[in-house]
Amino acid sequence: MGTRVIVFVLLLLSIGINIESKTLNWNRGRGYEPFLYAMTEGILIDNSTDTLKYDYVRLPNPTQEFSLRFRGKNINGNPLKKYSYVTGDGKKIDVKDPHWGFFITCEKDTMIFSVKGNEIQLATESLPCLEISYYNLGKGTKETINLRDKVNPYDGDNIWQIKTNDNNLQLFVGDKSLNQVYECRAESPITRFGFFAGWGAGILISDIQAEYDEGSVADRNCNFMEEIEDYLNESEDPMEGYWTLFDRELEESLIKLGGRYDLVCVKEGEGYVFLYLDGANVNSQNWKPGDLKATLIPTPFSDIYEVEWIDAVKEQMTQDIKAQKGEGDTLSIQFPYQSSKIRLRKIPKS
Repeated sequence: MGTRVIVFVLLLLSIGINIESKTLNWNRGRGYEPFLYAMTEGILIDNSTDTLKYDYVRLPNPTQEFSLRFRGKNINGNPLKKYSYVTGDGKKIDVKDPHWGFFITCEKDTMIFSVKGNEIQLATESLPCLEISYYNLGKGTKETINLRDKVNPYDGDNIWQIKTNDNNLQLFVGDKSLNQVYECRAESPITRFGFFAGWGAGILISDIQAEYDEGSVADRNCNFMEEIEDYLNESEDPMEGYWTLFDRELEESLIKLGGRYDLVCVKEGEGYVFLYLDGANVNSQNWKPGDLKATLIPTPFSDIYEVEWIDAVKEQMTQDIKAQKGEGDTLSIQFPYQSSKIRLRKIPKS
């Protein structure tokens, strides 16, 4: 296995980096899976609790250049009404103009845009506006802008777009056409995006389009793979290393394995990621060494992880998938909705 991995590394370093833009679409025709709150008409999040409700998808690969466009409607935004939520101790609270928003997550940061209807107080009158607050969680910063023109300030539709390029972020919004309203520095690469409803808020998100540039991912993978051998040789983490398919129990009518995968596992944050090396039979032309295959997210239970799995056609699967470390350096991954299981086995160091 060690010799073959070196061949993969050298192959990746010798090939040219093909910059390829990928587009993901969610709409009435294509549907809104795998979003948790997917409905026929869009992503519907109606929050009657005192905690945020959110929904997100992880990009198939991290990207430096990213664009997200969608329609957003604040269904609990009528300025003449109050909306209620219930606290953890059962108390009912009424609120006007509850906030909602969207976010993008980088490897080390999260950038949040919080939205609500508001009013600008002038000398003789109050004018409705759309209040947008930008939070950079990594830097602990906040900025707020108020828009009066070319937007629906309360419960109407608006079109939104975020663009990132060369560590620069631009925000566009409008009721009929897009207008740039904000610009700031952004961390990169982008790994996921999502939407949230605050306490008492309700939102409908539709016509989502996400574009990402795989060229920057190839750069990142190339640099990573060049150093993988030395990195793993020095690692003392029992999860980090090379893994391969050991065995499987599949309900073939519900799920099919895309190949006998060879993978490499490295730590990322509190969890781990599995990167593809070789073995794809299905859609093999679209799998390159270093592509993300799975993310393991730790749970409160030792050696048990939640799993975000990328299937053979590079669609994300998240439906209660769990992984558990087993005997003999094996990892069991359960797909309950497909009544299936696979086991990976770690390859000993050569």
